[in-house]
Order: sequence, then structure tokens, then C-alpha cells
Amino acid sequence: MNAIMTSTSSSSVPSPPVPSVPLIADESPVGGLTRRQLPFVAVVAQSVAAIAPAGTSAVTPLFVIVAAGGVRSIAAFLTALVVIMFVSLCIRPMAQRVAVVGGLYSYVAQAYGARTAMVTAWSAVVGYTAVSIAGLMAVGLYTNHLAISVGVTQQVSHVTMSVIVVLAAVAMAFVMIRGVKVSAVVTLCIELLAVVVMAGLMVWLGYTHRDQPWRLSSAHPNPDGSLALSVVVAVSAFVGFESSTTLSAEARRPFRSVPRALLWTPLFAGVIYLLAVSSQSAAMAGAPDSVRESSTPLAALFLADGSPFAAVILDVGIATSFLACALASVNALVRVLFTLGR
Repeated sequence: MNAIMTSTSSSSVPSPPVPSVPLIADESPVGGLTRRQLPFVAVVAQSVAAIAPAGTSAVTPLFVIVAAGGVRSIAAFLTALVVIMFVSLCIRPMAQRVAVVGGLYSYVAQAYGARTAMVTAWSAVVGYTAVSIAGLMAVGLYTNHLAISVGVTQQVSHVTMSVIVVLAAVAMAFVMIRGVKVSAVVTLCIELLAVVVMAGLMVWLGYTHRDQPWRLSSAHPNPDGSLALSVVVAVSAFVGFESSTTLSAEARRPFRSVPRALLWTPLFAGVIYLLAVSSQSAAMAGAPDSVRESSTPLAALFLADGSPFAAVILDVGIATSFLACALASVNALVRVLFTLGR
């Protein structure tokens, strides 16, 4: 009788629910990516190209000079470098412990949950999209400006610029389809060439204007500009240095290569920017109004100095640098979207 009652009572107990999500996934959450393949050089190339130090050094320092005036522009970049280094030191501990695809979005999700991380995710999506579009537009602008530098025309053709942007986007898509390793190699080669070109031009520009480097406080139209505003502008020149975190799952040694890229990339870019702002501050102090009002003031400065060949080299260096920037930004963008989709 007791056995019958026991069996009856046990049969009335409902069975535990079967989980709707299997305990073992049928597919890896990073399936489709080439895991543990990228060497350290490729990871660094991603961060360096996303910053585009060659192209940015020809554009952002001029805005800082206008905002700060005089030697304050150099102080602004030094301050911005210190700020970015503190940011890097905050990100590195996470990069040393977690190898993920979504970069900062995944870091925030690990710490605060997926809902809080959505703000970071869409900030990254908007940011990388905007930078890639701006990079392509810069490629079209400076490639088209070659015709002005060689004296073929006197103004930029918007039709030609649009065609160049479309062709650059098609070339980027072709490189990305070939795989991240090919994309990293192309990005590295392009950016290294652009950095060498820009560094040489900045040194030459500073040498040719060496007689007026420290008359900036009186010669510049805005000698007492806001240092705080100029620091904000200078900080924007380092945007993208964190993009190597999106390659963590694909890096060969992510816990070594990504933290090193986060540390070395801002330092490398900072040296380029300090060289650029020093030489451009001296050169722009005595530049005519036509140079200041130009859409490409640095190239216009070389033309005003009677150096059309240097202007051509500058246009090529800036265009190639922003092409690498657009490619690196799209690489980071698709990986954030990939993480959101999964």
C-alpha cells in the first residue's frame, strides 16, 4: 500500500521545464570570423589607420591654431595627448582580460549589462559611420585637388569628387571581401606611406619658415584664443585609437597585441601632431588671406610658396591616409554591427 501511494504521489509531481535555449550552442557566437590569425602589426595598423595621423595632421592642427592662437596650440595637443593616455590606461585592463569582437560595446556589456551598453554600441555605430563617410569625402576632395595643384583647373569639381568617392568605396569593399588580413596589410602600407610623406613635408615646412616660429603670439589673428576649446578639438584628432579592440577575437595574441596598440598608437600619433602643429603654426602666421580661406589651406600654402610639387605630394599623402582611415573605420563598424546582430 505504501509503495502504491508513493508511486501515485510521485507521478503527480510535475516534471521540471525544459529550457528553451540549449545549454550548448550549435554555432560559435563569433562564427564567420578568422579567429587568432592577425599578428601584432595588423592590430596596430587598425588603430593607426583609424586615427589617420597623416591626414589628420594636415587638417586638425589648423583648427586648433585658429581656436587657440600662438603657441597655445602646442600646449593644446600636449594636454590632449595626456587626456587620451589616461583614457587608454582605463581601457587596457579590459583588453588584457577579455577578447571580444564588439570592442568598447562588449566591455561595457560585460560590466553593466546589455541594455546599458546599447548607448555605447550606437555611439560606436554613429561614430565609425561618420568617420568612414568623412574619410571618403576627404579622399574625393584631395584627389580632385591634384588638378588644382598641377595647374589644370582653378576649382574643385563636385562631379569628379563624387565619382572618386564611389570608386574609393568600391575599392574598399573589394579589399574587405578579400578578408581582414588583406585589409590590414593594405591599410598598414597605405598609412605608413602617408605618414612618411607627411612627416617629411612638415619638417620641410618648418625649415622653410624657421625665421618666424615664435612670433605667433603677435602675428596670429587670435593669439589669446580659448585653450579649453582647442583641447577639445585636439582630442578629436585621436578618435579611433580604440578600434583595435574590435579585432580582439581575431588577433593572434589578443591579451598582448591589443593593449600594446592602445598604448603605443596615441603616443605615435601625438608625436606626428606636435610636429605638424609646430610647423604649421609658424607657416600660417604669415600666410595670406587666400590661404586661410581655402578649403585645403595647407596645400594652398605650398602653392603660395611656389612649391606645386610639394602640394601634389601633400594631396596624395592626405588622400591615401584618409582612404586607410575609411577602410579601418568600416572594419570596426561591421564588427560592432556583427556583435549587435549576434
